[in-house]
Amino acid sequence: MRALFPAVLLLLPGLLFGGDLRTNTFFNALQGSWTGDGEFLSLDKPPSPVHNQIECAYTTDGTEFLIKGHLLLDENPIDYVWTYSAHEIEGLYRARWKNIAQPNAVQEYSVNIDQDNLVATLEPVVGIPGSAVLRLVQTIKGNHYEVEVRLTDAAGNTTLQGVVRFTRN
Repeated sequence: MRALFPAVLLLLPGLLFGGDLRTNTFFNALQGSWTGDGEFLSLDKPPSPVHNQIECAYTTDGTEFLIKGHLLLDENPIDYVWTYSAHEIEGLYRARWKNIAQPNAVQEYSVNIDQDNLVATLEPVVGIPGSAVLRLVQTIKGNHYEVEVRLTDAAGNTTLQGVVRFTRN
């Protein structure tokens, strides 16, 4: 029995947390179609205009939440998918970003969601020493959804930052 107790403690957050994302107020508020515009500022380039259209929906069983998007960055199109899921051991969420044109280039993030204030903060799961780090903060207020983006270099200096502001279609 004593040997079983630590195993139960490891599983407890998952049992309490659950895998059905349909109970999460942040994802419920994000469902639907959105269109956004913004600008990214870089240290070594002029500002880059951003235009983004997204569709947000649950998978059939509610264990994943998908954001499918079409991004136009400096007139370069990027089709992508964010896949959110519960990370049952940590009691947090995970998000995977995939560029459709490069399906092997997947980026994984740990997601902390404040359901009361409808704010999600995304941090890379594994940083490669000496590499850049992309951080995102997503905020929903009614029919408005804002994504703050910040890219830092290995020394922690901000190299790119910006905000994309979405309106529900």
